[in-house]
Amino acid sequence: ALKKFPPLPSLFAGVIVGGAFAMATQGQSLQSVFDYANNGYSIQTNISEIDNLLNRGGI
Repeated sequence: ALKKFPPLPSLFAGVIVGGAFAMATQGQSLQSVFDYANNGYSIQTNISEIDNLLNRGGI
């Protein structure tokens, strides 16, 4: 509320900037950024409790 920006454009800008940083610094493709935003990040640790905790979904 510091600059009184509306929340939805601010959230959208944050998603865009985060995706750009993921592509620039981690070498992610645009397709994988869209996949993470839609489906969430998925990790396989072979420990079912940890997998259930970390794989709960995306936006």
